[in-house]
Amino acid sequence: DITSFDISYKLIQRAYSTSNIVKEESCTNYNLYSGVPAFSIMSRRIRDFFLFEHINCVTVDNYAENIQIYTLYFQSILNSVVSSELKNKSDNFFNIHADCISDFDLTVALKFIPYKDLEKFFYGLSNVPLSEEALSYLKEVLSCIDNSIEYSSDYSLLSEPVIWKILVILSHINLSEDIFGIAISKLNRFLNVSNFISKKELIIIFLNNADRCGCINNDLIGKVKKLFDRYVDITLQNESFSLGLNFIIGFLAFICSKFGLNFDDKEKCEKFIQGNLKIHCATIFPFMNEPLKRLVVNRFKTYKIQNSFDDFNFYCVAVKNKIIHPDSSVEEMILSKCEKEYCNKKCVEAMVRNSSTIIHPNLQDSEYIYFVRKLCMLKAIGLVKNKKRLSEAVFRIKDDCSNWLLNPNSYEYKNFDVSWLNECADDDEYLRKILRFNKCKANIKNNLLTYLGSVKIDNYGIVRLLKYLTN
Repeated sequence: DITSFDISYKLIQRAYSTSNIVKEESCTNYNLYSGVPAFSIMSRRIRDFFLFEHINCVTVDNYAENIQIYTLYFQSILNSVVSSELKNKSDNFFNIHADCISDFDLTVALKFIPYKDLEKFFYGLSNVPLSEEALSYLKEVLSCIDNSIEYSSDYSLLSEPVIWKILVILSHINLSEDIFGIAISKLNRFLNVSNFISKKELIIIFLNNADRCGCINNDLIGKVKKLFDRYVDITLQNESFSLGLNFIIGFLAFICSKFGLNFDDKEKCEKFIQGNLKIHCATIFPFMNEPLKRLVVNRFKTYKIQNSFDDFNFYCVAVKNKIIHPDSSVEEMILSKCEKEYCNKKCVEAMVRNSSTIIHPNLQDSEYIYFVRKLCMLKAIGLVKNKKRLSEAVFRIKDDCSNWLLNPNSYEYKNFDVSWLNECADDDEYLRKILRFNKCKANIKNNLLTYLGSVKIDNYGIVRLLKYLTN
């Protein structure tokens, strides 16, 4: 049975059928229920299988067939735990679901579930309940991750994946200060050149959850500052990998500034300015001390913005943070570039319609649309010189998102796309400005709540936006 995987094949069939019953019980209103819940039966079977393998020293637990069993089990139990309490008009109705994730469930998750699958399973979840034993187990595993391992691209074939799996779980539970303190220390230890880019979204979600749970305090902010310093150091040492890291660096700087820890390293600031890292300098500018702010403003006072993607990106952030003044010539460069891209796209579309040959051109939005949208947000806070020219360009390029950002109060919200909120969800000044309009606030809130009612969401910006809408 062992060598032929007969046990595994039989168990996966039973696990699949039982998982369907687990789902059915969690989605059904009962006023009377007898027997053993399906999630309990499934848990007992998988636990017995796990013990069978380990007590008999069967080294097949990492074969694909067995991982499939454990993956199906954990997904079913997690969905059961987070299923809402179903209520009818009478309180006599209830549904059947697991109360919390157990220590055995976490053992399965950390040992068998691939990182990407675990990330997918937890996507959009918050406040996932864990038993006391599970929390103790999680803390123990964190503490046992080897501190002696040095930084390298291949340093720990065992410990490194575990830390990221644990961070996924910690990003979606009610986090305690002691567990957060251990986790942030380990994170500082395991962050290296090979993962500081790939795991940046996970780190943001993890820290946002810690902030929401009140775990970041005066005693632990030093460890967050250490993480910020490490990101800055790795960025300065590897400029070619720095693209897209300005957001997490700005996010970490923002958290540190809430506790009075402003960026005050003149030497590193000089490296940002002199290297190809202007956008990072502009992003953390609001969180610098006053002497460094004056230094940055003076250095960029005479900087000539070039007709390039990187410089346009820097211009939008620098104007917003009041490092440089709005410049109508730069606005014209951005708008002309986007209009040209739009015309080229329309020409290709016309060729496709008139051609008998089947072709598949790239007809996606121009990347420069991003900067037109940024100009629309800058206009709302009075940081655009040529407002008329911007309005004309938005009309010509027919970008609905730009049209909404430019005129949020007069926009016809029946065509509103919730994904547009990603453009402005991290811009506090713009949000405060447009949400003063009752019509705008009501329409955004209604559309967003309708969307959230049908889709799980795990987006830091949208979570922040909800805070504005509930005030």
